[in-house]
Amino acid sequence: MEDDERPTQLIIALGQMLGVITAMQREQAEMNRQFLGVLQAQAERQAYALEQLMARTAAAPLVPAPSTLAGVVLHKMTAADDVQSFLESFEATAEACGWPVEERAVRLLPLLTGEVQTADLGLPPGSQA
Repeated sequence: MEDDERPTQLIIALGQMLGVITAMQREQAEMNRQFLGVLQAQAERQAYALEQLMARTAAAPLVPAPSTLAGVVLHKMTAADDVQSFLESFEATAEACGWPVEERAVRLLPLLTGEVQTADLGLPPGSQA
């Protein structure tokens, strides 16, 4: 009779194992649903934060980034300098530093000396440097 009971016991054990596996699968599925809900809520919060950041960025005035060459020291023109070369060098520096065109005259005038400075100062205000 033991031989007859053995398959029955195996079937019962397999049934119990199947029941445990099924319960574990249900628990895992529930945990997955909860985790998905948390992830969706987090994604919604991140999307909202990104929208707010983009709205603030769009509303903020554009400020040009400071030039990495902002600390460039320009030397005054000397009598030995060629005027054209000096002006070309100044323009190249101004371009490299990203100085707005409308500010360049203000930066150039203090560097001029001698006849060039006198000539510039003799020009009408809108025509100087």
